[in-house]
Amino acid sequence: MYEWKLNEIVDNNLCASCGTCAIVCPNNIVVFENSPKLKEECLRKGHGMCYDICPRVSSGGYQIRIRGDFKEKEEYYYGRGDVEGQDGGVVSTFLKYLLENKKIDGAIVVGDECWKPVSLIVQNPEDIEKSAKSKYAISTLDALRKAGEIGIERVAVVGLPCQISGLRKLQYFPYLAKYDGEPNKNGIQYLIGLFCNKKFEQRSIEEVLEKNNLNMEDIEKFDIKKGKFIITTYNSEKHSIPLENIEYCEGCNVCRDFDAQMADLSVGCAGSPENYSTVIIRTKKGEDIKDTIELKEGVNIEFIEKMRKLKMDRFKGEIERRRNNGEKISYYWITDYGGVGKRAE
Repeated sequence: MYEWKLNEIVDNNLCASCGTCAIVCPNNIVVFENSPKLKEECLRKGHGMCYDICPRVSSGGYQIRIRGDFKEKEEYYYGRGDVEGQDGGVVSTFLKYLLENKKIDGAIVVGDECWKPVSLIVQNPEDIEKSAKSKYAISTLDALRKAGEIGIERVAVVGLPCQISGLRKLQYFPYLAKYDGEPNKNGIQYLIGLFCNKKFEQRSIEEVLEKNNLNMEDIEKFDIKKGKFIITTYNSEKHSIPLENIEYCEGCNVCRDFDAQMADLSVGCAGSPENYSTVIIRTKKGEDIKDTIELKEGVNIEFIEKMRKLKMDRFKGEIERRRNNGEKISYYWITDYGGVGKRAE
């Protein structure tokens, strides 16, 4: 194993498996294979951008919020789009609108190859539907790096809370780095966050399917509801698997963010009627979705708060366990608050 500053995050099961470090490495020597690692020696030993943008090193939350266009109070709505997708197709409809109206040149999404997550660049509005279904396995956004390499200048990125956090730090890199660095010019125009309780190991999902005599090619939809992993086949069979039977990313235990609080807008089914999505608008840019979808008031905010609390309780329990066992703790979240800890720069 090569010496790398981020080994202290990866080896201690703090890694969010967001893959952002692999996207930003200027020498392209960070690879993501279940977890990030170096494929060859780093002359800086990882004391660079990969460490500075890691969401488990610091959140950068306070610095970003005072510089960004974040609303003083987020807005809650629910709605459904005109593109068929998971729980109303809101994200797919919004991306299609952004492409059709030339607000972006491409969308960075997670597609799949027989349900195995694959990072994709979508430039044709008609291709958006190919990525509309939800995948619950660990995925990366390495297509964002490819977009920069081939000259796609303006993109919208759909990601999980950990990925959104890392990419938001990337946008504000000059203010968050511990050394002088060039401002990031990756052209991210919109960050669209997805609600997430935890993400699962692809291998474990495949094992569950095998135990239930199911083949990947027969699966129409995965869903999570009321503590169950719901598998729907093309012949309308439904299989309900307790979530505790599926292994998930250990780094999710130290995540405090259920609804992607650093995104321009966050989307998920929690708090909305069946076949609708909750939309939380957090920035002025996020308000563009109002031009796309008819949004209604009446979101069950108490339920969203409940989901946030469940995730926070798990986080607190994990921190206490680590303290008792003398395991490493990264106090990344203190940078959510002004004046609490040392500022990154």
